Amino acid sequence: MFQFFSRKIFILVCLLEHVLRNGIVNGVFTRKFSKEIIKIARNNYIIISQENHQRPKHSRIMDLERWSPFFDRMGKLIPTFKNTKEAIDYCQTKIMFDHRSIIQPTVVRMFIHYERILKKEFRGNLRDFSSLFESDYSWNKSLFKFEGKVVSGIFYWHAYLYLSIISKFQRHYKPSTICEIGGGYGALARFFILNKKNFDFKRYVLIDHESSLFFAETFLRQNFSSVKFSYLCEKVDQNAEVIFCPLSKLHHLKDLKIDIIINTGSFQEMPPDWISFYLNWVDDVDASYLYSCNYFGQSIDNLGESQNFFCPEMSANWSLTYSRQNPTILWMQTQNRDFGEFFFERNHVGTKNNKNVKTIKCNQDFMDRFFKIMNTEDTKLIWDFVQITIRDLNYVPKEILFLLEKISSCPNFGKEAIKLQTQLLLQVSKTKYADLEEIFGADC
Repeated sequence: MFQFFSRKIFILVCLLEHVLRNGIVNGVFTRKFSKEIIKIARNNYIIISQENHQRPKHSRIMDLERWSPFFDRMGKLIPTFKNTKEAIDYCQTKIMFDHRSIIQPTVVRMFIHYERILKKEFRGNLRDFSSLFESDYSWNKSLFKFEGKVVSGIFYWHAYLYLSIISKFQRHYKPSTICEIGGGYGALARFFILNKKNFDFKRYVLIDHESSLFFAETFLRQNFSSVKFSYLCEKVDQNAEVIFCPLSKLHHLKDLKIDIIINTGSFQEMPPDWISFYLNWVDDVDASYLYSCNYFGQSIDNLGESQNFFCPEMSANWSLTYSRQNPTILWMQTQNRDFGEFFFERNHVGTKNNKNVKTIKCNQDFMDRFFKIMNTEDTKLIWDFVQITIRDLNYVPKEILFLLEKISSCPNFGKEAIKLQTQLLLQVSKTKYADLEEIFGADC
């Protein structure tokens, strides 16, 4: 009992020390929120929404089951926001764009660890990291001034993603046109814009549903008054630094040279039809790299918001050049979720090793071997890999269901695959998915 209270007192002392030295952000900054930006973003949203409603139902972009209730709720509330503060607070607290939380003593103590981890892991990008900070316009209760800069818990999550992406590029190649699919309210985009002088930045393109783009446009316009923005309606503005592209206008990007396409945390929430829709587009455009950080290796007993058994399933035009299971900071913030981080390069000759697998040592080992055999036509190799994974790991990763589906129609192991797939799917059906109404809450 004494140790318990001693630990609590230690945390409170640490928090008080930082408050006295740095100050809680609330009240420190004089922030002016805009009414005009809301009008601009709302007008763009209305134009695209009306266009979509006028189209025949069969020609509209397909519905997204998990997000449809969110889009409906957003559509009802967008006309009610009086200024950017109301819109930003709402999108950072009431929509599942990220897991932003109120500052608490235990969270502040973790900042020390986050700082050390990022500085150690990205030694070659310390200049980039030092220039990052949380937005003054973010939800006040989540902000804290730590070591002289404004941060939040989710700040370190976004910082990791940003640093991980730019660290993958060699010094002689710096991306200029960046495209993000499902960029939420623009948190990651803001980091690239903040650091645009550190590389050959030309433009950042956000592709999303028009409801989400409303919040991204509101947030980014509020943060950058001198940046040239463009909302894509007919053709790409080549002079724009930030382009908001609604899904119905995706075809206008076909002639744009894109250095890297980014997706973090949204492919995992899409059903297979949506994944195919986006990855077909990725194949068609002139893009050089793709970065994905989404669920991978989740147990079939804990699928969370997963709407598919594997993503992204890239075509033969792409090769995996980097993979990592559960990056440290991501794991520290969501210990009951398993993430896979992947970096793909177009037309890169990757190494293939389809030798028989005898054992699976850990989650990272499963990830590495999965990508080496997933596209093989050797059904026995896939079947053996499935059996060994189930034997050696203390859980069944959801990607096993993806592999069983691939060989379910094969004459050699089809019957066995279907039988095992049925047994595992019965376990999936018992998994408790998040209740959307509970997520929204009665007061949101």
